[in-house]
Amino acid sequence: FLVHGEWTVRGTLGYGLPIIHIYGLGMLGVIYLGGRFKERHVLFFTVSVLIMTLVELAGSYLEEALLGYFSWNYGYLPFDFQGRICLPVSLAWGGMSFLIAFYLHPWAVRLIGRVPKGFLSFSSVVMTGYVVFGILRKYFLQF
Repeated sequence: FLVHGEWTVRGTLGYGLPIIHIYGLGMLGVIYLGGRFKERHVLFFTVSVLIMTLVELAGSYLEEALLGYFSWNYGYLPFDFQGRICLPVSLAWGGMSFLIAFYLHPWAVRLIGRVPKGFLSFSSVVMTGYVVFGILRKYFLQF
């Protein structure tokens, strides 16, 4: 919205929710793989940059294989590789990963701990179905 002045459908999922699967997949990798390095901040940052950059690179190749194009192009930024990844964005991923892993994720875990288990299970199934539907719609059903 800030860039284009109107709401745009980005990533896999439209239909009103701001969910982009590649970001979620990358952050899961950061939380679970990079989490073992949280005590060593520089190493955590470096691992986060690598995880997020590799997920973005792999995602661009997968999207291109399935759709014939990939949804972003960093070719106008310095130190890019085929427009798929670039150093400034990779460093930004590291910074955002740091903020999410050290601040947002612990807060979210505490908040989720307050949600009744039945509702949490139900909403997890609904959201998983929503994400799977969005992925199928974008990559396989083409509607």
